[in-house]
Amino acid sequence: MEYSLPQFLEIKPKIAGPFTFHQLVWIGGPFLIILIMIASGVKLSKIILIGIPLMIFAVYFAFGKIKGFPVPTILARAFSYLFRVKIFVWRQQTTPPPTLPKRVAKKEEKPPTPEATLKLAEGSRLKRLVNIIEIHR
Repeated sequence: MEYSLPQFLEIKPKIAGPFTFHQLVWIGGPFLIILIMIASGVKLSKIILIGIPLMIFAVYFAFGKIKGFPVPTILARAFSYLFRVKIFVWRQQTTPPPTLPKRVAKKEEKPPTPEATLKLAEGSRLKRLVNIIEIHR
C-alpha cells in the first residue's frame, strides 16, 4: 500500500487575502501609523515625507528575502551574533619566550694520536681509497 507524502511544507497559511500573518503585521503596522498621523492633523507634506520611506521599509521587510531567508530573520540573526557572548574553544598557552643556549668556548682539539687512527694494511683496498680521496681534496 502506498502512502502519499505531503509536499511544499513551507507554505504558510494566508490570513487576509494574499498576505500571511507576518506580512500583514509588517504592512499593517506602518499603515496604522500613517492613519494616526492623518487623523491627528499632521501636514500632508510631513505625512508623505515620513510615510513613503516607512512603507518602502515595511514592504521590504514583509516580502524581501536574502539568500532565501526573510529580511527580519536575517536582521534578528545578525543582532544575536553581534550581542551574544563569543565562545573561544582554543586558547593559546602562555609560555615564556624561547631563549638561545649559551655558547660554550670550544676546547682546542689535539691532533689524533697514532694509536687512535685506523691501522691499515700495506696492500689493502681501503688504503688505496683513502689515498684517492686525499688526492682529490
